[in-house]
Amino acid sequence: MKWKTYLLIMLTLVVGMLTLSPVSANELTFGVQANLPKNQVDQKVTYFDLQLDPGKQQTVTVTVTNGTKEEVKINPEVNTATTNLNGVVEYQHVSSKNLDPSLKYSLADYVTPVEKTVVLKSKSNQENSFARADA
Repeated sequence: MKWKTYLLIMLTLVVGMLTLSPVSANELTFGVQANLPKNQVDQKVTYFDLQLDPGKQQTVTVTVTNGTKEEVKINPEVNTATTNLNGVVEYQHVSSKNLDPSLKYSLADYVTPVEKTVVLKSKSNQENSFARADA
């Protein structure tokens, strides 16, 4: 009877070890908050919705915060928001040929990053000019 118990325990341990899978976690290394200018259409929202005259340009700024213990290097880019299969909004780069054909205006056609690289020291925040908007 004892050998059956030992066999069952050993079998459970072996099966348990075979089904283990490595796990990794991504840590969000920085946060971004829009600094809304006076020509913001709705001051209650947290994204840029600017009223610009035709042909005008405006540089917008954001405050970037690094809450980690290490220096963070950021390469800003402008991406059009999309939704995944679950309906969750994503801001990752999507090839223009993969965008929905009903898209009239791509954000990347009107907004360009000002800075190529931003370096944030540990536990710090700073205001950065990230994008220039063309009307």
